[in-house]
Amino acid sequence: MRKKDGRKGAVRGDTGEEVVKLDFKADVVAAGEAIRRSPQTKVVLVLPKETAEFRKLANLKLLARIGSVLNRQIVLATDDRLIAKLADGLKLETRPRPAEPDERPASADGVFRPGPPPAYRLAPAERNVVVERGGSGQIRRFLIGLTVFLAAAGGALLAVYYLWPQQAVISIKTHVTPLRANVEAELSQAASSVDLDRQVLPLRMISWDVRLQQEVEASGRTAGVKANGIVDVYNCNVQRDLVIDTQTIFRKDNRDFVLRADDFQVVIPPSANPNDCEDPNLIGNRRSLSIEAAEVGEEYNLEPGAWQLIGLDDADYSVTGGDIGGGTAAAACVTEEDLAAAEEDLERQRDDADVRAELVKSLAAEHALIPLEGTFQVALGELFEPAVCEEADDRPLSQTIIYYLGGIRIEDAAKLVAPELAKGAGELTVTDNGLQTADYEAHVRLGSDRVEPTVQRPADLDYYVIIEVNEATAGVILDEEDILEQITSAKANQVAARLRGLDGVTSVKVDLSPAWAFWVDSLPSDREDIVIEIDNQDRGGFGNG
Repeated sequence: MRKKDGRKGAVRGDTGEEVVKLDFKADVVAAGEAIRRSPQTKVVLVLPKETAEFRKLANLKLLARIGSVLNRQIVLATDDRLIAKLADGLKLETRPRPAEPDERPASADGVFRPGPPPAYRLAPAERNVVVERGGSGQIRRFLIGLTVFLAAAGGALLAVYYLWPQQAVISIKTHVTPLRANVEAELSQAASSVDLDRQVLPLRMISWDVRLQQEVEASGRTAGVKANGIVDVYNCNVQRDLVIDTQTIFRKDNRDFVLRADDFQVVIPPSANPNDCEDPNLIGNRRSLSIEAAEVGEEYNLEPGAWQLIGLDDADYSVTGGDIGGGTAAAACVTEEDLAAAEEDLERQRDDADVRAELVKSLAAEHALIPLEGTFQVALGELFEPAVCEEADDRPLSQTIIYYLGGIRIEDAAKLVAPELAKGAGELTVTDNGLQTADYEAHVRLGSDRVEPTVQRPADLDYYVIIEVNEATAGVILDEEDILEQITSAKANQVAARLRGLDGVTSVKVDLSPAWAFWVDSLPSDREDIVIEIDNQDRGGFGNG
């Protein structure tokens, strides 16, 4: 027995369900409206034979959502296998589409015209029959889920064994303060001490004699020996310095003497008393200087007497001398060709760039100097020949190479730079390697836009330089090797907590690779697989640079 509810296409059966037949033009909106208007809790939608609307998963999901919201049980009557399969996954019931006459009967003239809608009824065998496809689907889903679970468990065990982190990257951010100070200073040979008001630094020229020996073949040549001694020079001028260098000639009794090269240049300050040179009891401002004969000659004994310094005003100085002595002439066993070959070999050693660099470094360390770029000079000095000559016998020939280097004392530079560095750090100390505090080390470099010193004119070295303090930081300094010693094979969370406790460290991040091995949080046991990245964040500098 069936009842009409007054709506077209709707039949209410004796089973307490409402059957709604949808034509081939019906869409999901029409189906949803029929479900909403049905008073029954179970609605059977008879789908058309040919339709694409209900073969879309999105549309079937919408029907399932409508049934859930309206509290309706939806049954799809269809012979379409794809629709049945999709509906089964959405827990929508399906049943076979009931058989019925052709919806478009043919007329006598061969033209198909719509006829009256056939009476829809449920066959007795179908009245209480619902095709339940959910049971087999649930079993299939359970088996699939079980298979996936077992595969995942096996994969996890394999990952623990094979996917142990191959690398750990530890990123550490710290706060540091860069220290920079550029201080302009005048560099002058005439300055005897640091004048902080004028910012004048004394230029200190040093020389170093290196005696190199060469083996030469003996022959007949005669040479003499230079005489040398010490004299005292007084500055008698109360207004200016008395500057004596290697170009100054000391003359007495027609014999010429010159300042020895190891003094290079001597500056005697002005005298405090204009009578110093007249009164022998007044010592005034004086220096004892080493001089040597300008030419090779026989032994010469110089008695005290009148001296003349060529190139200087007689009123500016007074010289008294001690004994000037020497040795006797001797025969030398070298030829002119031998001398030329020896000098050429010495020049090659003198001009070697690596040798020059080592000499600059050694000279600066020995004299506690900050070398001035461009001041390193080399000159060939005195030639020393053997005292005995024997025919066809090899004798050593030695010659002095003099290295000149200009710079300022580290102690003097520290006095100028310390006020600037003190703005950002603790007490400044002077070391053999430069300037240093308890928190950082500063590297001081000297430069100039006009550096043209020569060995012949050392007095021209008077120019401006800039002292640059760079590569200096104050703050936490982390030793990567020390960190590796402490954290190898430790837990990642323990490492992060330990490093965050260091002074100045703002953040720590530990990344394990491969990243999906999240259940393993131990760092690799091999230190080479641990990479430490330290990011020093500036907090601003200081100084006038």
